[in-house]
Amino acid sequence: MELNFDVCSHEWVVFKNNEFSVVVKHWQRKGWHSFSGEFTKENMVMINHWNVYVHVFEGTELFDNVERLESAPWHGGVTYQEKFTQRPANGIQYDWQKEHSYYKYGSDYAHAYDERFEAEDGKDGIPYEIQNDAQALVNWLLNKEEV
Repeated sequence: MELNFDVCSHEWVVFKNNEFSVVVKHWQRKGWHSFSGEFTKENMVMINHWNVYVHVFEGTELFDNVERLESAPWHGGVTYQEKFTQRPANGIQYDWQKEHSYYKYGSDYAHAYDERFEAEDGKDGIPYEIQNDAQALVNWLLNKEEV
C-alpha cells in the first residue's frame, strides 16, 4: 500500500468558551487550477482551501436552538452541518467518561470569486478576510453584532 501525501491540513481554534468554539481550517489537495492549461498529472498543483466552523457544545442554549446558526454571518451561507456524538472506548468505564454530543456548522471559501484564497497558504497564517469573518461570527455568537 502506498501512502498518500497529497492532502495537508491545519486548524486554528480562534475562540473557545463553555458554549462553542470557532475554528478556521486550511487544507490542501492536489488538483488543477482552471488556468493551468492541460489537465495532466504533470500540471497538478497543491490547491489551498479554507473553511470556518463553529462547534456548539451539548447542554447549552444554542445547542437546543442550533437552527439559529442559519442566520449567522457566514461567508456564502452554511455549507456544512453535522451532529457528532462521542462515546468512550469500550463503553462507559468511569463517571467522568460520558457520551456527549456537539454540532459542527461551517462555511467554505469555494464560491464564485473566492479563487483569491487558493493562493493563500495556511502555513503562512490566516488571510485577513477570513480572520475578519471568524471575528464577525464570534461577535454574532456572543450577541455583539458589530465587527
